[in-house]
Amino acid sequence: MDWQAIGIGAAWAACGFVFASFVEYWGHRWMHVITWGPGKSHREHHARGTAQGVLLEFWDYFKYAWLLMWPPFLISPSAGIGWVVGANAFIFMSAFGHQLQHENPKRCFWMPRPVHYMHHAHNQWHHNFGMALDLWDRVFGTYKPMEWENHLQPEQVASQRHVWQINWLWGGNAEADQRMAEERRRKMEDRVQLAVATQDEGQMTSE
Repeated sequence: MDWQAIGIGAAWAACGFVFASFVEYWGHRWMHVITWGPGKSHREHHARGTAQGVLLEFWDYFKYAWLLMWPPFLISPSAGIGWVVGANAFIFMSAFGHQLQHENPKRCFWMPRPVHYMHHAHNQWHHNFGMALDLWDRVFGTYKPMEWENHLQPEQVASQRHVWQINWLWGGNAEADQRMAEERRRKMEDRVQLAVATQDEGQMTSE
């Protein structure tokens, strides 16, 4: 057994885990700055207030994160394998923590307060960007502890489900999707009415 290779892999796994948490924080924070692409989708996520299931969430992170996973292989196979294992371990933790805090934030036992739940409960745009950890919020001064238990839904307060009893494949919420559709329809009707009113006003002015 090559203990040196195992040690190198373990060290790189730890680095990959920490680096992935750093990317999660800044990626989420960046989505609150931009208004196109991921930023637009993230605004819809805030309006909907639901997650999409652990595995779909994991895939959403992985399909971009893999671009940062191959460079350590240029150093050694042990470094590359360790980095991939550590990074994917955190990606899974992030996807799991995200779904858990949307469904059953009381069970988020590894943080004093469920940081991502606070982020949504108070619709925060400048604080609490971590999802699985609050580490980088504390480092960069964006951690803001807020009251959160009084924002729980009745079914969340009464929930006796275990930490693993969440949606793994699909976390959609039909009621939230319907609310979003109604909101889009209302905005479209408002724009049409505004356009008609502007046109009528223009005709009256020309007469």
